[in-house]
Amino acid sequence: MTSPNLSLMRCTHCGKIHEDDQCEGPVLKTEYEYIKFELVEKKPATNVWWCVNKKSDSWIGTVRWYGPWRQYCFFPEMNTVFSVGCMKDVANFVEAAMAARKS
Repeated sequence: MTSPNLSLMRCTHCGKIHEDDQCEGPVLKTEYEYIKFELVEKKPATNVWWCVNKKSDSWIGTVRWYGPWRQYCFFPEMNTVFSVGCMKDVANFVEAAMAARKS
């Protein structure tokens, strides 16, 4: 008896072992030291995330597709203040969202 010919491999997107057509895409890091990103809308080609302060659970901005620039952008809420570290985390998340969309 021979074993079935399975094409199971470690996925370059999500890191899990499965067949190529079973990947749900890259896994985005959504938890950072002071902020987190919550997926609130999944569209056919793009997604929308809320940026939330982990300590106060306050909504501080949105990451969504900005058509004129053809990329994800961060839209902060009025009267929000960000440290350099938080801005880096937002930038890292937006860059990862762009990379996930292109893959």
